[in-house]
This record gives sequence, C-alpha cells and structure tokens, in this order.
Amino acid sequence: MKDISSLFEKIKRIYDKEVGIIGVVAEAVKKITGITLTANQIKVKEGVVSLSGLSSHAKNQIFIKKEKLLQHFTETVPQLHIVDIR
Repeated sequence: MKDISSLFEKIKRIYDKEVGIIGVVAEAVKKITGITLTANQIKVKEGVVSLSGLSSHAKNQIFIKKEKLLQHFTETVPQLHIVDIR
C-alpha cells in the first residue's frame, strides 16, 4: 500500500504544480489584457505557453501585449521560465 500512496502523492504534486502555473498565466492575461481564459485553453510545456480555442480578437490582443506578458512572468514568477506565448 505504501507504494501506491507514494505514487498518488507524486501525481498530486505534479497536478497541483500544473494547476498553479495555469492559474498564474490566466491571472496575468486577465490583468494585462482583460481577456478571461479557462484552464482548457492554456497549455504550458518547456517554457512555452500555448493558447487554443480563442477568437481572433482575443489572440490579437494577447499577441499585441506579448512582450508585456513575458516581462510580467519574468518579474513575478521567474521560476516558471516562460519564454514564449503561442
């Protein structure tokens, strides 16, 4: 039983970290652009934020303020190492 519980603890830590990163990204986008994103629209992998399911207007607003968003991530949560938004 100990092996199973340790496996679940590892999965929980990874999940909590992922949810935290997505929350930080959604909050920053909302603060800087005024656009609300859901967790399903955000994917983060190897320092790259991928956004999906957005209108062309929302995508344009985010990419216009891309540098400001990246700067915000670097200043507020440098441990995330977010380098690009796609």
